[in-house]
Amino acid sequence: MSYPNDQITSIAADESHVYLGSNSKGVLKRSKLSIYSDLKEIKPNGPLQNNLFSITVNNSDVWCVYGGYDTAYAPRSLVRPIDHFNGDEWVQIESKDSNGVSMKDLVHVTVDPENTDRVYISSRAGGGGPLDSSGNGGLLVLDNDSFLNFWNSENTGENGISIYVDGNYKTTRVHGSAFDSKGNLWVSQAVIADGSGELKKYAKDGSWSSFRLPSD
Repeated sequence: MSYPNDQITSIAADESHVYLGSNSKGVLKRSKLSIYSDLKEIKPNGPLQNNLFSITVNNSDVWCVYGGYDTAYAPRSLVRPIDHFNGDEWVQIESKDSNGVSMKDLVHVTVDPENTDRVYISSRAGGGGPLDSSGNGGLLVLDNDSFLNFWNSENTGENGISIYVDGNYKTTRVHGSAFDSKGNLWVSQAVIADGSGELKKYAKDGSWSSFRLPSD
C-alpha cells in the first residue's frame, strides 16, 4: 500500500512504529525500521465502508451491500464485497461467481425464511459480456456465505429472469425480492424489452412464472 492521497490528520509513534491518522483510511501503521515498509490499515471489525446502499437484518444476522444505481436508475458498475455480521463477527464475502467474474451493483439481500443460511442478492447491473455473464446482472444465491448459484436469463427458463439487449450492451436489472407465506420467492425487474417491468415468481418446486408490469 502506498501513502494515501487524502490528508494526514495526525501522527504518533512508539519505539518501532509510526501511526498516521487519515481522512478516509482510518489509522495507518508502518514500521520505523524501513522506509520501504507498506502501510497497514488498522480498523475495527465491521463493514468495509460506511456508504452502504442496503441493509437487511434477520435476527442476529446483518447483511450489507453497496449498490447501486445513479439518479436516473442506471447501473454504476460498482464492484464491492458483501458484508455479513453472523452474530459473532463480520465476514466479507467476495462478489465473484465460480468463474471469477465480478458481480456488480448489488442492491438488495433477501434471507430465505426456511433456511436462513441461504440468501438471495439482487444485481442491478449491465455490461458487454456474453448473455450468461454474471457481470450483466441477475440474482446471486449464497449458502453459508459461499457462492451457490447466479440466476440470469440463460439458466432460469422462458419465464425466469429477463435480460434487455441493445447492441453489445446487456442489462438485467433485478431489484427487490421477498418471500410470501407459502415459501415462493418474488423478484422485481426493471427495463424489459419495451421498457416495462416484470414480477417473477420462483416457486418452491423450482418453477418460474412471469407477470408483466406495464410502464404506462
